[in-house]
Amino acid sequence: AAASGAEQHPLLSAESPSEPLELNAKLLALRQCIEWQREAARQFKSARADWKLPVVRGRLVSNVLDLFGSANPRKDGTPSPALHWRNTVVTFVGEPGVDEGGLTADLHSSF
Repeated sequence: AAASGAEQHPLLSAESPSEPLELNAKLLALRQCIEWQREAARQFKSARADWKLPVVRGRLVSNVLDLFGSANPRKDGTPSPALHWRNTVVTFVGEPGVDEGGLTADLHSSF
């Protein structure tokens, strides 16, 4: 059981051995959960649009934090949860390139 006393899903139990098949089951369950959440978010028009992220490499962290903090705010000023399910389209300002997944991967690894 967890130290906090909260119930854990059986697949995530720290007491079960981490056999390769169990690990695969955990990863598949996580992936399925994420896909369900993504599909549920797609009902919102704002979740279907691409999220364009112009980033300056020298200010990468502050640019990304600013973009997350200011994109599609709700009335209370917090970011819309639908934002996090959008496909990202990264451009590094002053650099040539079209994001077909590589620039987004570069952004994630550099962040």
